[in-house]
Amino acid sequence: MMSRLRILAWLFLVCQGLPALDLRPYAGPDAPLYATLTQTHQRLVQDLVLQAYRTHGQRDPRWDDEVEWVLTAAAGSLAKAGTPASEAEGLRRAEALIRPPLSCSEPLVLWAGFQLARNAGWKIRHPWCDRANRAWEKRRKETQADLAPEYPAVLQALTLCYMLGTYNNGTSEKAKRVLRENVPLVAAAWREVWRRQELLEAPELLMEIINILDPETPELADALFAAQTAGMAGGAWPAWGVDGANACLRVETAWAWRGDGWASTVKEEGWARFRADLDEAAILAERSWQAKPCARLASAAISIAGGRGSDEGEQWFLRSISACFDRPTTWQARAYFLMPRWGGSFDQLLQHGLDALATERFDTVVPWEVVQVVSQALKDAKEAPKMEQLRARMHALGYDQALERCFATYEAQDPSRAGMHAAVRAAMAHRLGRMDEARKWLAKAPPEACTSSLAKKWGVKWDDLHALDIPVEGDPSRF
Repeated sequence: MMSRLRILAWLFLVCQGLPALDLRPYAGPDAPLYATLTQTHQRLVQDLVLQAYRTHGQRDPRWDDEVEWVLTAAAGSLAKAGTPASEAEGLRRAEALIRPPLSCSEPLVLWAGFQLARNAGWKIRHPWCDRANRAWEKRRKETQADLAPEYPAVLQALTLCYMLGTYNNGTSEKAKRVLRENVPLVAAAWREVWRRQELLEAPELLMEIINILDPETPELADALFAAQTAGMAGGAWPAWGVDGANACLRVETAWAWRGDGWASTVKEEGWARFRADLDEAAILAERSWQAKPCARLASAAISIAGGRGSDEGEQWFLRSISACFDRPTTWQARAYFLMPRWGGSFDQLLQHGLDALATERFDTVVPWEVVQVVSQALKDAKEAPKMEQLRARMHALGYDQALERCFATYEAQDPSRAGMHAAVRAAMAHRLGRMDEARKWLAKAPPEACTSSLAKKWGVKWDDLHALDIPVEGDPSRF
């Protein structure tokens, strides 16, 4: 997925520069916010999952309440309404359900464990996915059906598609067999999502799920599109939702045919499908937007514009934040396009962070972009001259003061963030070569804040920071 974003970014920047924008007009008190959308989506997923459990699940007074708690947490995770804390707690409680003495084997609990582990390491996530898929397979065999009939098809599509993703690049006979046997099962589940009209009230959530499915092979991508088209036929889906979902899935089929490699590795047929599918996606996206603005669609359309080499990407960014001001992936995508490796500059990337900070919407994640862009800039500052350039541009733009304001304002609202902030500041300072600063903030960071995911994001090793033998002297420059 990341290599795909890199290609998109290069194509996008070849066609246009991305000047700094005054984004404050989009940040007013009436701006539509992501939390409102995700909470609505959580209720819909929760209703779907709990109804399936209450109607068809392995009910038992010993675990009913606990199962419903875990399923609710998993619904929030799928709808992007969960938090790291709620997901970790949900995963812990799901684990307790399937272990003795309860030994609950309810398939929905197995799906919930997989969903709650999506942001955990693959060593945790993969076994949960395997458990869920074995449970679906058992019910398919018992009912001699293409999917476990009692359970939501969308959940089965998600676990099956994730499993296929682990084999997408395999060349062994086993990998080929797994793909051959399971592509029809994924397609059948995805067709049923639309035929049953699951999540009918939330086409935007299904567009999000298309992105999660991320079909990487032409066979799977085309099978999903055919299944989606067949499932929609004769249904009550709104026209804007049909066009939007088809646009999002056409983006996936385009990239599946092109692949993520260098242009020289793409065959003629791949280029032809890539261009044709993105052209179709552009028409569908515009038609859907005109019928009903949708932030997820607009975010996907940034990718459409980049792949087609058009100059519409910035327009779609503004459309996206007008429909949902603080959708994280929209802001992240624009920042990625501004990286120096794709023709942007440290100035543009840092200015994006300052523009986000200037919106003053500290009740959202948007001002945090001022921190996020530093981690992205550091990826393009691995050589000493570039690191010096980044430091100089940060100094010229007054970036230390901006970062300090960001940290302080968020902490004033939520003092519990202080530990995480200290860990971030330690990692950032270490990467920027400010060792006194790194030592200072590491001393203030609790062990639980020094996570492996944070270390990976900032490109540090906590052992290296703890090994620093540099005293804090004087009054070091502040972030």
